[in-house]
Amino acid sequence: MNNETLPISTEKDDPTFVTSEEVDGLQRGGASGPVQRYCIFKLDENFELFDRTPNSISIGPIHSETLKLKPMQLVKEKLASNFSARVGEIIMGDFRNFLIVNEARIRGSYAYDTSKIASEKLIAIILCDATFFIELIYKSMGVGDFQNDIFENNIEKEEVMNELMFLENQIPLFIHLELCDKCGINIDQFVELFYKLFNMKDSIGIGLNDCTLDLRSEVLHLLDLRRLMEMGWVKENKTATNHVQVDGATVLAKYGFKFQPIKGTMFSFELSKSCITCLPLFKMPRLYMDVGWELRILNMMAFEILYFHDTKKMPLCQFMHLLNCLVQNFEDMSLLNNRKVIIVVSSDKDQVYEKLKDIGRRMKISIRPAICEELDKAGDDCHVCKAEFRTMFCSCETIRNLVPGVLPAGTLGAIHHLSLDWLLNRLHLC
Repeated sequence: MNNETLPISTEKDDPTFVTSEEVDGLQRGGASGPVQRYCIFKLDENFELFDRTPNSISIGPIHSETLKLKPMQLVKEKLASNFSARVGEIIMGDFRNFLIVNEARIRGSYAYDTSKIASEKLIAIILCDATFFIELIYKSMGVGDFQNDIFENNIEKEEVMNELMFLENQIPLFIHLELCDKCGINIDQFVELFYKLFNMKDSIGIGLNDCTLDLRSEVLHLLDLRRLMEMGWVKENKTATNHVQVDGATVLAKYGFKFQPIKGTMFSFELSKSCITCLPLFKMPRLYMDVGWELRILNMMAFEILYFHDTKKMPLCQFMHLLNCLVQNFEDMSLLNNRKVIIVVSSDKDQVYEKLKDIGRRMKISIRPAICEELDKAGDDCHVCKAEFRTMFCSCETIRNLVPGVLPAGTLGAIHHLSLDWLLNRLHLC
């Protein structure tokens, strides 16, 4: 690949503007041989608009020396020690040797200068963090007091769990899977435990059995794992070829659109027509807006933008672009929330709306899913049908012929328009 700018953006002042050299990570090879790309990034000032650095916990080398994260470091070391004592020195010795052999591959995963971190220090960081996460899963299964053994309070727990999904707080997934292998946890069990640890049953409807990916070779880290799980293991989708502007949800509703949630993934879109009214029925997956949802989404979007150069491989960015089109004001969000298309957990819906629009303002690149073209065309068709129907109805002399001269002047016209509005409302056209 040459050093020309990739077509992620045409704006040189775009904060998401990256070069092919940055995206391809200088094509480093690991100890195991295959050429690899950077997959874990330290987000620079281009991403300063959101809270991208952890305040409670460090995972991996990027924030390993941050002083304010030391209290949680002691907790991590304690849990890692408990894990090591339980599985034994032989397993931990084998795992340490695996990390040593794969040191170059580990360093090659980071778009961050790890050369100043000594080999022994780096291995110690990765070993501690990998064992901590497995022990975290172990504790969450009900072994011991999950709350009191690890966190001081619920607020700390929520913050730590959210920060485990920060892009800067990742270690390569192959490390987690290797440790699981050595401990007798197969990959399906690991994914299921991960699913339960983050309580994802409330936010996605896709089944674990629907996975068609090779997790060992196609999933890069825990943030990538959650991204793919929330999208139903979808790696890429068609993007819109033309510049289309989708109307907001309330405007589309006036054209006759019905919105319904659909069980599935972020790309289980379905645009059809009602069998009764022949009006558009748009089914889309739910977005579960729980605690920390916006930071998780932003970190996933940052990963897609920095790692991929093909917009078809940015399905989460596509989804958020569509949602930003549909939610153009607070009424749009309320309509989708009432239809259960989005689930707003917080009681402060104004704050949720501002966060959603804030994500939209940060999207400096146009990544429109192909469904936008279908929505735009369906909206235009409904608008034309509504205008034709109104013209046809207004030109009808039926009412005048039925009640000539019976009603006072002006009353007939009022009945005429009331009848039109009633009928249009019954058909969900206005």
